[in-house]
Amino acid sequence: MTVEERFSQLSKIEGILAIIGALCFVTAVSFSIVHLGFVNEVQHHTKPFQFLTREQLWLINLGLGLLGGVLTDLRRFIIAGISGLIAVAGITGFAIFYLSWRADFMSLEIIIIICIGMIPGLFLYNSLKKQFYARH
Repeated sequence: MTVEERFSQLSKIEGILAIIGALCFVTAVSFSIVHLGFVNEVQHHTKPFQFLTREQLWLINLGLGLLGGVLTDLRRFIIAGISGLIAVAGITGFAIFYLSWRADFMSLEIIIIICIGMIPGLFLYNSLKKQFYARH
């Protein structure tokens, strides 16, 4: 099933909540970028202020991942929430790893960070969904 087919099966409110859930993941990577000091329009690595401590960044992002996962699939909210938590942990970890040694970056790289970081969460979601429905 394609994303368009799945999205068309959702009610209007579920579609809106799924979009908000997806924005949670984008917000998580944005917080990681700002935390590392990429705040100028030209995106040079300057650290004029401490946006969040590393611990606060992780806690906020994990909360966003849990919320984003639940909102993207209300029917399987436990599986989706745990998978969202794992996905945003991957996104945050990969963003910190990848951007910590960069002096600047292109906006396209945000998509790369999200895609690579979400792999563990998507794998977990698909595995748990298959296991759950194989039993019932």
